[in-house]
Amino acid sequence: TKTTTRSDGNGGKCWLKYELPPLVLAEGDVCMVSGVKDTTLIPYKYTPLKLGTVQPMSWLGRQLLIQGNGLGGHLSLFWKDVNQSVWIGGQYDKQGAGHERVPYWLNGMVPLLAHLKAANLLDQLNVNLTEQIHYFITYILDHQLPNGWLGPDDGYGGVGNTYWTAWDVCLALMQYAEFNPDIEEKATRAVLSYIKEAHRRMLITPMQSWSGIRWSDWTWICQLMLDHGWSYGEEQLLWDAGVLAKQQGFNWNDYYLRKGQYKFALQAVPQWTMYDHGVNNGMVLKGGAIWYRQSKNTSDSDQSYLRVHMLETYHGLSSGVYSADECFGGRNPSRGTELCTVVEMIMSLNYIFMVQGDAMFADRVERATYNALPAEITPDMWAHQYLQQNNEINSMHTNPHIWESDGPDSTIFGLEPNFGCCTANFVQGWPKMVASILLLTQDTGIAIAQYAPVSATLPIGGGADFIMVTDYPFGDTVTVTINVKSSSSLPVYFRVPAWATQATISVNGGSPVGLTSGTMQLVKCNGLQKTQLLINFNPTIRLEFGWGYNNSVSVVRGPLVYALHMVENYVVTRHYEFNSNDYILSSPTPWNFALVVDKEQPNNTLIFQRMGPPGTIPFNNGDYSQVIHAKGRSIPSWIEEVNAANEPPLSPITCTNTRPSGEEISCGPVVDLLLVPYGSTNLRIGSFPWTLQT
Repeated sequence: TKTTTRSDGNGGKCWLKYELPPLVLAEGDVCMVSGVKDTTLIPYKYTPLKLGTVQPMSWLGRQLLIQGNGLGGHLSLFWKDVNQSVWIGGQYDKQGAGHERVPYWLNGMVPLLAHLKAANLLDQLNVNLTEQIHYFITYILDHQLPNGWLGPDDGYGGVGNTYWTAWDVCLALMQYAEFNPDIEEKATRAVLSYIKEAHRRMLITPMQSWSGIRWSDWTWICQLMLDHGWSYGEEQLLWDAGVLAKQQGFNWNDYYLRKGQYKFALQAVPQWTMYDHGVNNGMVLKGGAIWYRQSKNTSDSDQSYLRVHMLETYHGLSSGVYSADECFGGRNPSRGTELCTVVEMIMSLNYIFMVQGDAMFADRVERATYNALPAEITPDMWAHQYLQQNNEINSMHTNPHIWESDGPDSTIFGLEPNFGCCTANFVQGWPKMVASILLLTQDTGIAIAQYAPVSATLPIGGGADFIMVTDYPFGDTVTVTINVKSSSSLPVYFRVPAWATQATISVNGGSPVGLTSGTMQLVKCNGLQKTQLLINFNPTIRLEFGWGYNNSVSVVRGPLVYALHMVENYVVTRHYEFNSNDYILSSPTPWNFALVVDKEQPNNTLIFQRMGPPGTIPFNNGDYSQVIHAKGRSIPSWIEEVNAANEPPLSPITCTNTRPSGEEISCGPVVDLLLVPYGSTNLRIGSFPWTLQT
């Protein structure tokens, strides 16, 4: 494997990867069809509602409006990889794994349009998002080739890798069909025709490269067509197409079991590889659950637990994601995580929860969405990073740098730092999370998988009215009101996070009742009645040890991770159009502190303060809704190295102590520190060394 560069046409460098390793086939003859006549899939434990059912309110509605009025809503107006893409007859969007930019962008902006339309918020946009999306969807449909191929059929991507480029377009078309019934049949028949043609070609030219690595997304698309009843008599074809992808794709089960030719990396990898690639692993995190629906073999669903365990154990970071810059970076909190990895991981965890139903997967959706996702994007959502760091003391052109594969501009905030994939792909993060908040259950009930302010008219309970009022994750309580309009009772399941060991619920003003953390709990709402649930999570400050290196500590309260507040100075280095700029960030704030902690009673040194409800910009990096006041001592020997914070020194630190290595640890006096929500920072320390309170 080697890394090379070429000009991006704008004076910068795109960091591309060539000479990828051969795939290790999963099993069997790569051209064998399944021969299975029963195309019944394992049902979801929790089934998504039709897109456009959930109406975001309050801070969540504002967050989606910020995205629509920000970079995502303007890319089609000035960024050549979207507004002059080969997908709409242009000459651009010819970088990366295929013609990927428009597919990525549509896969996120279509559900954003659905949510804003459902909430009657489209008139608050400064762009016509409806018109934008309609143009791209209709152009793609109207220019489908007679053989069924979607998009340009120019061989870009190489032999065996022309398939993946259209997969996100298929997802976008299916999502668009859910809330546009007038185009539902045309859009879904177009997807079916594409599947037919791609399957025909795969029988001749097996998947390779990115397509073969990401095979489970193709199987997922085929399954979605079956789930929605869009098979049009081609159930066997859809089943076989999913099976063929499994047969031709990379053997991820063996990789995570560490028994194949290529083994999961237990530490930072020294060079770029396809299988150690962060985004690939974020996508295929859901692969075991996807294939389980066809194989019906619990060894496949067990892979979901194994993959989460391996990622967290060997590369996990306190923000809820894992280091991968661009490939696995170990647990050093100064190593980076690509923004594409963040959004793909969130989507995968959502899917696993829907299939397998274990609340632990939804807990991880919450952690990454409310911490890692907003931290890698400016509060106004006009600029983003390619890589974020858990301990990030600057954001600038860094050469040398601590990461292995990506370029020196990977941590700046801008239009397309390092590489443009994240520019197009980051837009799926919030919309896909919103689509997973409320889910249908197998007993004709509703499940609350995530907590945020939303309302909905449910397709059950006689069209039951549902409303969830909350400032969560900026608040500790959630009020849910359900008006059941049928005579039958309505089961309501709600997630109690693993950290919520003191959570309670009150039903219709009754006495609070304790809840079991880490589970989905059940309340039955009586028919023809209105029921109100008050959930109080009663969070406490938690110290989480072991994220990062050297027994460092992270501070957590409820769903939010807290990081050192650093003054963030933005300097514009380049202006594009509208409000799109590139920025470098620096800070005069000292960062090399050890937290003073009381392991048994964290509140002795960490004091929580609520400042107010979330502001106009929910993840603002100044108008914090809550903070934690902490104590710390400076560690002069903890210094910057290769333009990043060095790994935290081994903790606990005994000040003025000589280590076995001969290193003397001296500490400054105890001072006051301010910790703020991680997701509201662009510079931060999220993993600290620590010393005990004396």
